[in-house]
Amino acid sequence: GSFPEDSIEIARNRLSQIIEETGAEVLLTECPSCLHNFRNAKLRKQKIEIYNITEFIALLLQEAHKKEAA
Repeated sequence: GSFPEDSIEIARNRLSQIIEETGAEVLLTECPSCLHNFRNAKLRKQKIEIYNITEFIALLLQEAHKKEAA
C-alpha cells in the first residue's frame, strides 16, 4: 500500500482485537497483503501464529504424515 506504517498499525490493532476477543492461537488469511501486514504487526509477546491458508493445510498434512509413519 501507499502508507505502510499505517497498514502495520491498523493490522497491529486488529490483531490485538482478534486475540482479546477470541483467544485465537492461529490466524489464517488468503490475502497476501494481509499476511504481510499481520506478520509484521505481530508483537513478540503475542502467542499467535499467522499463516496463509494453503501453508497451514500443508503443515497439517505434514503432521498427519509424521503420525502415520510413527
